Amino acid sequence: MARIIAPQARPARSGRYNAPVSPRPHPRPRSSPHRLRRVFAHLWPTRLGSRLVGTGLAWRSGPFQRRLIRLYVRLVGPDLDDSDPSDPRLYPDLDTFFTRPLQRGRRHWPGAGSLGSPVDGTLLGHTPVDGPETVLEVKGIRTSLRALLGPAWPELALPPGGHAFHFYLSPRHHHRVYLPAAGRFVYRRHLPGRLLPVAPRWLVAVPDLNARNERVVLAFETTAGRLVLALVAAFGVSDIETAFDPPEFRGGRRVLAPCDPHERLEAGTEIGCFHLGSTVFVITPPGFPPPLPSHVPRPVRAGEAFAQDP
Repeated sequence: MARIIAPQARPARSGRYNAPVSPRPHPRPRSSPHRLRRVFAHLWPTRLGSRLVGTGLAWRSGPFQRRLIRLYVRLVGPDLDDSDPSDPRLYPDLDTFFTRPLQRGRRHWPGAGSLGSPVDGTLLGHTPVDGPETVLEVKGIRTSLRALLGPAWPELALPPGGHAFHFYLSPRHHHRVYLPAAGRFVYRRHLPGRLLPVAPRWLVAVPDLNARNERVVLAFETTAGRLVLALVAAFGVSDIETAFDPPEFRGGRRVLAPCDPHERLEAGTEIGCFHLGSTVFVITPPGFPPPLPSHVPRPVRAGEAFAQDP
């Protein structure tokens, strides 16, 4: 039976399990922009700001929302070719536009022996998982897996031998999350935290930023072992939605159809959605395909193979 940890209260500040844990100290950025971001991370009420942003984006005011969507399209340049619908004028508000689905058949998933990207975004990097002290480091961005997963790490009892992958979603990408490989849902845990920006320049400036932010950890039992996804919120994210949220966690507008936790899910099943934001980590078990030998960071599309048997 799938295990869902009851959601905890969402404090404005990070709690016990959001404290950064790193094997060695982070170098302190010296530039003024980095210092300003560190001050912002400590002092700015990011949760209040994010809730205000989320409320404004979902405010059903026709003229205001149409102008907002036009401005967003002009400034951000989102990918609309595969959206359903592709005409931005057909969306009632910016939140609906931001969580827009993909057209059916526009993403294709690899067969057995491969893992498909869970998102449209950028694969920032990957690293072998040697244990709880593993640190994923990419171009100055350091993330401790123990801090990222918090109490989920001992509960999931992840063995060494897998790989951890770091995907970043910019505002121009689609923000739905898909299952990289076929499996059965077995675990969900919400970890309260902050809502700091997760753009690469912020990740460099603020140590273990991903472990400070609010997260939702999901796990799936596959033929090779337990596959884990950690969905990380960011500033402006009014909600992380998953297809496995318990009833008390389903307030507000929902865009995903709930999944039956007792059924085996196919690769490419929609399992999550960001209402603005963010970042996804994928942690594979031993025996899963190794990372493809390709340059990172690199752009990826949902379903594109990022790990494959030789």
